[in-house]
Amino acid sequence: MKHLNILLVFILFLSSCTYHNWTCIKGSCENGYGEKKWYDGGIEKGQWVNGELNGLGEQTFGNTSEFTDDLYKGEYKNGLYHGWGKYYDSSEDSKYIGEFKKGKFDGNGKLSFGQNSKFPKRYYEGQWKEGRRNGYGTKFWGQAETDKYTNNKYIGEWLSNVHYGFGTYYWPDGSYYEGLWVNGNQHGLGKYYFSDGQIFEGIWTNGYCPQLAKIISLK
Repeated sequence: MKHLNILLVFILFLSSCTYHNWTCIKGSCENGYGEKKWYDGGIEKGQWVNGELNGLGEQTFGNTSEFTDDLYKGEYKNGLYHGWGKYYDSSEDSKYIGEFKKGKFDGNGKLSFGQNSKFPKRYYEGQWKEGRRNGYGTKFWGQAETDKYTNNKYIGEWLSNVHYGFGTYYWPDGSYYEGLWVNGNQHGLGKYYFSDGQIFEGIWTNGYCPQLAKIISLK
């Protein structure tokens, strides 16, 4: 019974202690300006309200984090990226500059990829919702996964990361399609502009127009 009582006291002692895997290295990390260092080497700094960042702040990720050397500078709300900010992704050599909401890209912003990324010169600039391209925006593929997409460009409407609505798609040879899209494919009425100036108007279904295919095969 004595040993049980000692064990219960020990458990109560542990439960009354709050464990943190960070240290406040400057100011106050509860209310006011402060700088917090995580055990993985990451740093958070800015204005704290009830232990959460609010207003302007900054975060760098430590060298043992899954987001090593990533960097965020911008606005916070209740500990989440919220408002205007900049996020640099070191592993992708990409940066996002624009609006955030509850920690995700949301609003207007531009995501671009640098020379050291898998997709140099790629970018999307336009509207976002909950981390996805949504609304109106422009995507330039730059160096793409396969050559048929390299240096292509789309300007128009998006829904959940795919072309959806009205938009124009450009190919490097000077040809382009202007018309309706559904689930990322040309679908409905559209026009195809050949690089030599000819124009074809027709109906597409899931990215395919048989009349246009015949014309192209004869060229």
